[in-house]
Amino acid sequence: VKAVLNHYFGHSLAEVVKAGGSISKLLGDGFLAYFPIDKATSALECAQEIIQGQKRIRESSSSPFESLCYCGVGLSAGPVLKGNTGSTAKMDYTLLGDVVNSASRLESYTREVGYTIIFDHRFKQYLSETNHYIPLGSLIPKGKSRELNIFTLDDPMVSFDKTPEEISNAIRSINRHHSK
Repeated sequence: VKAVLNHYFGHSLAEVVKAGGSISKLLGDGFLAYFPIDKATSALECAQEIIQGQKRIRESSSSPFESLCYCGVGLSAGPVLKGNTGSTAKMDYTLLGDVVNSASRLESYTREVGYTIIFDHRFKQYLSETNHYIPLGSLIPKGKSRELNIFTLDDPMVSFDKTPEEISNAIRSINRHHSK
């Protein structure tokens, strides 16, 4: 599992840096990255590269786990508080703010809507007009009181090709086989 994550992080984090973003932290099997607001289109293109890279990994891997690696990307825009937070026992560089929570909730929502990349209206306003979007309606994210209008790209590459249930069932099957 660690090798699978390292392969995913190796590709994904390199894409973030290449696109002009910064990595704030690794979060288990995910990560938090941020881009300056004038790089919103670069952030979206980076998300597409990450998703395409995941597809290449799935298609070329002989590992049963890597063949089931899917990720979701949630994008939002707005003010954040960034810097070292903690105490003398543990200090960590992080980002804080409503926009961070919204992006995290959007990432979680990707599995429900069936698209690997979703973003809210706050992020959409900073994108170039050359991108084509599909409105996905609105949602009130967990822990929020305000509705977010959400979108995805008009690009077949951003659709999940397996349902979350199919992925989970396949992983459970592999785990059962490897635990014997």
